[in-house]
This record gives sequence, C-alpha cells and structure tokens, in this order.
Amino acid sequence: MRGMELINTIKKIVISVIDSMKPTEFMVGEVTSISPLKIKVDGRFEIDETFLILSQFVQETWIKIPEDTDYKHLHIIPAVDSEGGVWQTDPAAGPATHTHTISQWKTELALEKIKLWRGLKEGDKVYLLRIRNGNQFFVMQRAEGVINDA
Repeated sequence: MRGMELINTIKKIVISVIDSMKPTEFMVGEVTSISPLKIKVDGRFEIDETFLILSQFVQETWIKIPEDTDYKHLHIIPAVDSEGGVWQTDPAAGPATHTHTISQWKTELALEKIKLWRGLKEGDKVYLLRIRNGNQFFVMQRAEGVINDA
C-alpha cells in the first residue's frame, strides 16, 4: 500500500516536471501590430518580435524570374483543325506536331520578379509553436493558408 503511494507521488512529480518544461505546444495567435511586430497568443497574452521566429511562409518573399537566353518557343499542335477535321491520316504515326523558332524579342510587360509570399498584416490569424519553455514562438503560417490577395 505504501509502495503504491510512493509510486503515485513519483508519477505526479514527473508529470509536473514535464508539464512545466513544455518542450513544444501548438498555439493560435493574431497579429496586433506590424512595426514593431506583436502577436496576441490564444487571446491571453501578447508577445513581441524578440520572442518570435518567423518561417518563410509569413515573411514577404520575392523570387526573380530568370531570363530565357535561347528565346526558343515550342508548340505542340493537335492533329485536328478548327472544324474538327483530322490532319494526321496514319494513327500509328501519332499526333501531328511541329516546332519553330521565334526570333529574339523582349517585352516591357515581362515580369522581373513575382511575390511568392506576402508578409504579415494586422488581423492575420497565425499558427505558432511555443518552444524553449515558452521563451520563443515559431510562427509557422497564416491560419487561412496561401491566398491570392494581390
């Protein structure tokens, strides 16, 4: 009987120690300020950027579009004309295709870069992982995921 009390007491102590360490914990927050960055976590407390680690998914990220240096252009033309008539008469030969090269040209409308992810905005709901005994929070992504709000 006394042995079981000792075991139960040890279990409670171990559980208490593990709970107090909280190696990681999933939480939800809302961005309350951008400059300086502040997030209200679970509607209970607010943390600032000194306690935040931001994933690439919540940072404004642009990617440069590489220039095409050979300026070749390939078309695959279906074996059917605009009236639905078949151009290729030999089914074993496969669909009729052709290729051609377009001479070099450049347009002013071509994009130099595109925005892959937007940065955080006030009111954004975010998913966080609480780490290092609650001393740091990893901001994983916005709760609504990837949206096109351009």
